[in-house]
Amino acid sequence: MDGDGQHRAESIPELLRPVVAGEAGVAIGACTGRGSLLRRIAWVWMKRVSGLRLEDITSGFRVYDRGAIEVLASREATLLEYQDVGVLALLHARGIRLADVDVTMRPRSSGISRIYHSWFAVLYYMSYTLLLGLTKRTAGRRAPY
Repeated sequence: MDGDGQHRAESIPELLRPVVAGEAGVAIGACTGRGSLLRRIAWVWMKRVSGLRLEDITSGFRVYDRGAIEVLASREATLLEYQDVGVLALLHARGIRLADVDVTMRPRSSGISRIYHSWFAVLYYMSYTLLLGLTKRTAGRRAPY
């Protein structure tokens, strides 16, 4: 869960379901309605470049299984500046199954978005994420999974 008050604890059982059932190694709480036009445009580009087919790729509301946690505990994962799309691209490249789970979210109750608070921050984030997504997508194609 993020610390901005958006995520609802009552959604946790539904978020756990695909991981506990073995359908996915990671479940992401997806709430596409929360995205501004700028965020939705960013999501489209990030999904195209990274090869991710998720609805809400920047959601911090997630459940990870043991295999995903082992990947995220690796040195490679500690090198990621952003822990949203970078983490998902890394997991996807390592063959971990990802699943969307529809959830509702509250409006942010505190703080500002680290990414979407200024045009410069968005430009930097998009450049970094697009490059990372492209490299992970290429790495995923070469991996023997």
